[in-house]
Amino acid sequence: MQTLRLRKALLNQDVYHDGCPDNNVLLNNKATMISSTRFRRTLLFFAILGGLIMFIRLFPTSHDPLYQGKPISDWLLSEDDTQPERILRQVGTNAVPCLLRMLRVKDSAVKTNLMALLHQQHFIHVNFIPAGERNYRAALGFGILGPSAYAAVSNLADIYDQRISVESQCLTADSLGAIGPAATNAILALLKGLNSNDAPVRWNTIWALGQIHGEPDVVVPALTQTLHDPEWKVRRNAAQALAAFGLDARNVIPTINELLQDTNTNVILAASTAMQTIDSAVAAKASPK
Repeated sequence: MQTLRLRKALLNQDVYHDGCPDNNVLLNNKATMISSTRFRRTLLFFAILGGLIMFIRLFPTSHDPLYQGKPISDWLLSEDDTQPERILRQVGTNAVPCLLRMLRVKDSAVKTNLMALLHQQHFIHVNFIPAGERNYRAALGFGILGPSAYAAVSNLADIYDQRISVESQCLTADSLGAIGPAATNAILALLKGLNSNDAPVRWNTIWALGQIHGEPDVVVPALTQTLHDPEWKVRRNAAQALAAFGLDARNVIPTINELLQDTNTNVILAASTAMQTIDSAVAAKASPK
């Protein structure tokens, strides 16, 4: 009986609660632990972020010559569209090594994911310019330099052959096209691109071959094959490129004529214009001087 009364007394008095944790205390301790864990994770995130930013700043990838105290690539990547042309008119072909490096740039999956993570935070601004944009600005640079950049043809052909990325290969082809007939030595490399599985590579390569319009005995038959490509931009560019060969493309007129029945109006227009251009070249050749 005494034992039973003692148990009841313990249940009805504060002595019971003094021996066990209060629920409120448990909840408060749990909240404190969660808060502490979040705090540690936050500290770890910012420690990693700070380390990455310091790494980028301490180990810059740019080896460009300076112009007015800034690397040439900074000028070329300026948001002011007037800057690249102005700078390139000043530095000329001295910018070619920089342009070649920009065409070689490719973002790894790790770098792309890391930059996506960094953009999710709003504490530190990270100025990240994707590789595709750098490739594009490099092609614009070669477009400004034009034939004066002929010494870069061999390097550009090598970059094209490397197939670093679809963007890099397309814009390298555009760069060769911008150099024009002086880029004849790159034709063999470009012809390989006509069989690319990537349609943008094919139509940019065709455009470049038209701008160079050299080696007609080899290039005209290759371009003729692309007139039946499933991509309309490839067919359109092929017709335009063949027109650039003028008299040397006269035997292709019947094949170009077939494109007048194409389902795409851009292709039809390009075919019609190409036929007129080639016909004019043939007529000019036949007319007495």
